[in-house]
Amino acid sequence: MTVARGALILDAGGILALASGNLTARATLARARNEGRQVAIPAAVLAEVVSDRPDSALVDRVVKSVDEELSLSPQRARQAGILRAKAWSLRQASAARSKDLRPPSAVDAIVMAEAVAAGAAVLLTSDPDDMELLREAAGLTQNEVRIIAV
Repeated sequence: MTVARGALILDAGGILALASGNLTARATLARARNEGRQVAIPAAVLAEVVSDRPDSALVDRVVKSVDEELSLSPQRARQAGILRAKAWSLRQASAARSKDLRPPSAVDAIVMAEAVAAGAAVLLTSDPDDMELLREAAGLTQNEVRIIAV
């Protein structure tokens, strides 16, 4: 299943920001709801946020409030792998300008692959640098995938 065009996609940092009451995250979610956007979480993100931590009830509340939990298909996993490899190549090519010499995480690449599949999306993330690199690797613009940092 592909998320709806223009959906708000949450990564782990976005979920944790909502769970902790972050004002930017809450305003982004409220705006998405007011605009009728679907709110989605890729299944791989659940592995990063679901736990038995003391704040798990707050995280569970956020997870239960979304419209869609996106399962990871083999096709989407492959797309994420390609995006991650392209982003890593971009980062290595600009290594002289960057101190960050690691590839984006596989989960971040999965989140971006979902945004690419949707054709347009808004991402709520605590890792805007990697998401911007992945967006660049996908050949997308800010108008196609908007990244909101929390």
